[in-house]
Amino acid sequence: MRTDPHSERCGSIDEFRNFRDRLADECDDLPYEIDGIVIKVDVGGVTVSRATLHDESEVERKDLRPGDKVRVARAGDAIPEVVERVAQGCGRRPKSFEMPKMCPVCGAKIVREGAYVLCPAGLACRPQLVGHLHHFGSRKAIDIEGLGKETARSAITHGSKPWRAPARARMTGAADSSNW
Repeated sequence: MRTDPHSERCGSIDEFRNFRDRLADECDDLPYEIDGIVIKVDVGGVTVSRATLHDESEVERKDLRPGDKVRVARAGDAIPEVVERVAQGCGRRPKSFEMPKMCPVCGAKIVREGAYVLCPAGLACRPQLVGHLHHFGSRKAIDIEGLGKETARSAITHGSKPWRAPARARMTGAADSSNW
């Protein structure tokens, strides 16, 4: 897989700041637009790629908005937590985040169940169907070797037959989607 030649591993905050400053100087000459830098951070030996906000009320309580800089801390053995927003300058902040009213994939009206906001369409919503098929083939279910999330997504998206439920799958080979 090709990666951007501007990718760089930084071993300290000073190295990161130097990288950020160099990229800021070069960004006007890039053949594409950028609006930030994506970073992975090691927290006590754990690479943080996602952090929990628990639910919508946490986002509101912490007044978090798209593009905010945040402080992350370990909340337990493995789950990092967004602790707070870090103030940045005095510029205008984007509009507050709002939960969608409709499912962004299938268009069904969203329902609330306690702290959860869900799409009620079930298997008629493609990402839910992919999730069900992935679970169906997982070790916790019937343990189909090779039926990971990407294979499930590909089978649902590119399969020759319309999918309605994992129970319709007729599998004669591990991940041979031609038999499904």
